[in-house]
Amino acid sequence: MAVMAHDISIPSRPGQAWQVPVPSGMLAGETVGRGLPLLFLHGWTLDRRAWTPQVDALRDQVQSILIDRRGCGQSTASPSLGDEPDDLVAVLEQRSIDEAVIVAMSQGVRIALAFAARHPGRVRALVLQGPPLLFPTASGIAPDAAAVSGLHALARESRWTALGDALRRDPLFFLPGGEGEELRDLMLNAYRARDLLSAGRPLHLSSDEVASIRAPTLLICGEHEAGDRKRSAEQLAALLPDAARRGIPGGGHLCNLCSPVSYNAALMSFIGHVRDNSRHIC
Repeated sequence: MAVMAHDISIPSRPGQAWQVPVPSGMLAGETVGRGLPLLFLHGWTLDRRAWTPQVDALRDQVQSILIDRRGCGQSTASPSLGDEPDDLVAVLEQRSIDEAVIVAMSQGVRIALAFAARHPGRVRALVLQGPPLLFPTASGIAPDAAAVSGLHALARESRWTALGDALRRDPLFFLPGGEGEELRDLMLNAYRARDLLSAGRPLHLSSDEVASIRAPTLLICGEHEAGDRKRSAEQLAALLPDAARRGIPGGGHLCNLCSPVSYNAALMSFIGHVRDNSRHIC
């Protein structure tokens, strides 16, 4: 059953906003610019506005394809991580795009990797920012369990202000230097925890699937990224056969927001190599 999206305002350019029907509802998105297609996947609690510093800076160089993932932003499709790789197929087909560079942050990295493993012909390259721990820990605790502890009750009671305040205190949402705070707060204030209230199908991803990915990959972590995220990037760099790592000076987990100049430079340097069909991306 589709879930109604929270009524939020996301500015779109005339003629560039669109919707894609998927099981249980629709995905909202927009396309900005022309050229090499970059499909952007935002992280947990966020929406497509998370990529504003990239879209604004790169609109004359690439075609940015932005979506609100299931349960996020203006999309009405019910939350379900297990369905999101297929959602990307629907988006690319609706936009008449054969293959794209997938740029993903945080939770979106899971979807990007599953999509690349299952649809290799659709992926030109991958850019993976702040990847979560992807495989079970020795303790058996789910990698993201700590991040959502205590938030379910706030969501069930519709205590949205308290929920937003709790998220802002999480190190994942800390923005060193303060740049990007207004945009971050707009997204956190709009988050209605639809994924916490109704999670849908889980997304299963094995290390063998990840190791099968041949697409050139750039792994990005901010200088002040959490240690487990940096370890995950190291793990992925060891698994993926064509991967390079870049650090963003002064950046946190959301380094694309708080250090956009450095982030955009790293992204476009990598895109330049992809355009040249270079296999040497370091």
